[in-house]
Amino acid sequence: RYANALRRLLSRTETVTLLVVHGFAMRYIVAAATNSLSRSEDPPSVNALPYLFDQRAVERVSACLEASARSEPRSAAPGSRGVCRTARR
Repeated sequence: RYANALRRLLSRTETVTLLVVHGFAMRYIVAAATNSLSRSEDPPSVNALPYLFDQRAVERVSACLEASARSEPRSAAPGSRGVCRTARR
């Protein structure tokens, strides 16, 4: 769901977009953006703090979240198997 939303944002033409995101979603986005390997290594996400992501970071996050969603069993807690192991560009 989050990956799909990020892909839709990437298709927009505005040069800057402000998002107000629930903390749960933000944890996944920050973890994917920082290439966190597991939930225990996730960087803390802080409420009411602006996170700045460029287009390449959002593309990477979306791809990581999509891959994570495909690899997780439905019965597992979201993110329990890690987010992404991609190299930064």
